[in-house]
Amino acid sequence: MVSEMVKLVAVSGLVAVASGACVFDGHAVDRPARFQAAVNSRQLASGSSEVGAHVAPRTTQPTGPTETLPAASAVTGSAQFTMATKFHTYLGAEAEAGTLGLTGSSFAGAYGIAGWRSTSHLGSLAVEVAAGRRTLRYAVDSNNLSSMVFEPRLRGEFWLTPQITFGASVGASPDDRGYMAGMYLSVYSHDHDAWPRR
Repeated sequence: MVSEMVKLVAVSGLVAVASGACVFDGHAVDRPARFQAAVNSRQLASGSSEVGAHVAPRTTQPTGPTETLPAASAVTGSAQFTMATKFHTYLGAEAEAGTLGLTGSSFAGAYGIAGWRSTSHLGSLAVEVAAGRRTLRYAVDSNNLSSMVFEPRLRGEFWLTPQITFGASVGASPDDRGYMAGMYLSVYSHDHDAWPRR
């Protein structure tokens, strides 16, 4: 319970900072922005909070927990929007959706994003944190299972044009031992030499 509250406060703070940077910043229109479309592969550990320790069929009668779910994999698509801030940092938001590979299964997440990027004429390297909420359904007759998420990530990309990049990212969630890897295309509002902001 305490862990969930800490995550909720962290997410709320991240959203508040991002909102302040984008909405109340008088120079927001001039700040470089990035839109990213990605395809991700995720591995959910056995018994993780993401999948939920147990799944009970939908019923009007109270039921107890059933068997522990096995490890599962998910294929998802995600869209991320970020804006550059000072000292090579960036803030934004991400939406993710997909399936666990079983009929009737689903994966959905909404996250706040905060990161730091180092950019060169070849590409960029970045570290970021995704924090938010994720909801899964393991099967048609399963309940929706929601949990808070805190996921550090590493990403690297290279310039295809002065405003388009191709890259890859990896991340892991310490709480549930799940991990992800993905590939993405990004479109930037400015040429790459506009991104280092001090």
